[in-house]
Amino acid sequence: MKDSDNKKMPLAETAAEFADGGRISFHVPGHKGNEKESGELGWFFGKKVLSRDLTELPGLDDLHNADGVIKEAEERAAELFGADQTFFLANGTTSGIAAAIAAVSGEKNKVIMERCSHGCTTSGLIISGSSPYYIYDAYDAEAHIAGGISADEVKKALVMCENPSAVLLTHPSYYGVYSDLREIVDAAHGSGVPVIVDEAHGAQMMFTGQGIPSAMEAGADISVQSTHKMLGSLTESSMLHIQGDLVDRRRLKFFISLMTSSSPSYLLMSSLDAVRYDMGSRGHETWQKLNRMIKEAADRIDNIKGIKCCRSFTGADGRRHDTEGSRLLVTARGLGLSGRELESLLADDYRIDAEFSDLLYTVLLAGTGSNESDLEVLVSALEDISQRFAGKSAEESALRDRLEMYDRFFSLTWSAELTPRAAVYADQAVLAPEAAEGRVSSSDISVYPPGIPAVRAGEVLTRDIIGYIIDCAKLGFEFHGLAEYDESGAVKFFCAEDERDSMILGGYF
Repeated sequence: MKDSDNKKMPLAETAAEFADGGRISFHVPGHKGNEKESGELGWFFGKKVLSRDLTELPGLDDLHNADGVIKEAEERAAELFGADQTFFLANGTTSGIAAAIAAVSGEKNKVIMERCSHGCTTSGLIISGSSPYYIYDAYDAEAHIAGGISADEVKKALVMCENPSAVLLTHPSYYGVYSDLREIVDAAHGSGVPVIVDEAHGAQMMFTGQGIPSAMEAGADISVQSTHKMLGSLTESSMLHIQGDLVDRRRLKFFISLMTSSSPSYLLMSSLDAVRYDMGSRGHETWQKLNRMIKEAADRIDNIKGIKCCRSFTGADGRRHDTEGSRLLVTARGLGLSGRELESLLADDYRIDAEFSDLLYTVLLAGTGSNESDLEVLVSALEDISQRFAGKSAEESALRDRLEMYDRFFSLTWSAELTPRAAVYADQAVLAPEAAEGRVSSSDISVYPPGIPAVRAGEVLTRDIIGYIIDCAKLGFEFHGLAEYDESGAVKFFCAEDERDSMILGGYF
């Protein structure tokens, strides 16, 4: 029997024992775990954190070839989350999604993808050389949010798409929206195609009792979870779960290693081990209590004049569904406030920081560290904001313009000229909007968060797409992927050089 077999947290406890053992370091990292000699670093982190910032030493295992305490910690995580195997990720879910796509795809393949997927999916396409085959999300015009993808559309895509290597979707979205994952998995498996799930915001779903299956419970082949986002491990720590035999695990492990630092953080990995133990011992109790607290807060918010919570959506199946219950989608539309204005008020006047906001909603996420006191402060702040702005007239034209921005995004049409890999490796030109129109974007361009691209690498920059991006810039949204922008709407684009006199729009590959 290994010493770690009797430990509740094999990696975290072993790392703590090593750090607290009074050892003298002549190995990396350079701070040597010494608080006093580390200057401001020691002031900020303290001895406990610095001493646990370890490296691959005898007894601490190696993430890239785990056969000791890291392997045991991963095995315990797999058991808890219902996977055949779990990989700890020290480079976030972004690296796991890219590795998963690369593991199943090649240059001759296409990945059937939800259009409203995170921009990290493009990284996987670039690495693998594969092409996207997009399925467009349903649009709930009442709630002004994407409503997931239809299982029927997936079934059609599996017939129409040439050489599909995977189906990839998000479960749930930033807004708590989800698709019928079980039916989609059944359809894909009927065609011998694996399903990859970006479950960055869903690590808690198996514990909530809300009736929404986790990716592993629904039979998906790969799930990548941002354990840090919802369950409270340290930022950038995630887990990748795999089950079944449709994915070559050796190939997957290779690509995970390829996209992981050769010096992965023991702080991040130990936090995954600790959170796994916490969720195994009290996950259901924690999350069912949290969801009750969120529901009660939403009930109270709905009674505040001018402020409401979005709590349901029309899915791709045409039916109403409750949003995933760990978040509050708050709108102060009745007060004439945008989501961004409400977020700023909460931050500046009440010291309440939201996850993100858009033109309509302020999105506030709960997590294992949330408590009733915090929710009470939030509700009180919203009541105060309602009183402050109740007498002010809402500018209906401004509100209408904000909502039209949603309609504009979901009415955009996209066509691809190049694969994402070809687009990013092409010679680049930095062009103003008038010169960029009709050219191929050599980068994803996303409002961040939530990181859903308005255009993806390899797609044509049409007048409508450029206009949408400029208008978002004028509204002060932060972009990833633009060569240059400011809030006046002055933007420039990275474009793939193309020597043809004209472009023939060829649609998706």
